[in-house]
Amino acid sequence: MSSIRIKKYSSLAKITKLVIFVIVVEILVELIVIMSDYSEISLINSVLNNELEYSEELSQIEINDTRVSIISAVEFPILILTSALFLYWFYRAYRNLAHLGALGLEFNAKWVVAYFLIPVLCLWKPYEALKEIWKVRDRKST
Repeated sequence: MSSIRIKKYSSLAKITKLVIFVIVVEILVELIVIMSDYSEISLINSVLNNELEYSEELSQIEINDTRVSIISAVEFPILILTSALFLYWFYRAYRNLAHLGALGLEFNAKWVVAYFLIPVLCLWKPYEALKEIWKVRDRKST
């Protein structure tokens, strides 16, 4: 006799708050990256226009390189964390649909996450999965 393992409904409240927090942190880090890029462009323009002395150019370039290295060391792990948490949230949200009474779902919860990682399919499949999540949520809220 085969045993079918049915996963139970799990609340998304905590993971949703965590995802929102990490996305806000990601946005703040990206704003810092934009300001750093602007500063770097200004430095490049100053160098190209010979506005700085050679020794000052070198010191400014070293400062810029250090700043960019530090920002990159922070930005990339936060981006990975944000992506992983969002995919986990999306997986759990889709997995919960069956427990909310949704019948005839088009996707499997694992494939919903996989579609984000497959070139070309990532352009429309996650959107279709999100439409299913939205429809079920809409039915439950009315």
